[in-house]
Amino acid sequence: MPLDLWGRDVRDRGFGPVELRGARLIGAQLSDMDLRGYDLTGADLRGAVLDGAQLAGALLVGAILDDASLVGTDARHASFRHSSMKGADLTRATMKSANFWRSQLAGIQAPDADLWSCVLFHCDLPGAHLERANLNAANLNLGNLRGARLAGADLHVASLFRADLRDVDARGANFWATNLIGAQRDGADFTDADLRDANIHASAAAPGE
Repeated sequence: MPLDLWGRDVRDRGFGPVELRGARLIGAQLSDMDLRGYDLTGADLRGAVLDGAQLAGALLVGAILDDASLVGTDARHASFRHSSMKGADLTRATMKSANFWRSQLAGIQAPDADLWSCVLFHCDLPGAHLERANLNAANLNLGNLRGARLAGADLHVASLFRADLRDVDARGANFWATNLIGAQRDGADFTDADLRDANIHASAAAPGE
């Protein structure tokens, strides 16, 4: 039976690497915990505090992290596939090469986050705050970023094939050699953005998932 730790401070508890699978951790305190490689598949972490936690290589497939706090968390190479992180705070988090495939990320707060080479394919990111985030080489194909804040973000060689960029604030962002084929850009603000060698015309073949 999955653990029920709703609202608990579990920082002094020891867990096996699969013991938190499907756990109920709503509002739980897990800041600074070492959960590298742990399996939190299907865990309910709504409103949980994971500030500074070590989540490198962890499995959070299908996890619910709505309104959770992951400020400064290290989750490089972690898998968040099909997760829900609506309104979560990822400020200054390190998420290099993390996989968010088809996740719900509406309204996330991720300024200054390191999302280098992340898989954000077909993710829902409307209203996301990604100011100054490192999205270098990220896969945002088919993503919904309508109204997102990308001012000063680095999207060098990222791919946003058929992404929804309507009403995006991309002032001063780096789109050098970025794939923008088929992206919807109505109402977007690219003032002072670097669009050198960006691929905007629909002449190239569609990239794979």
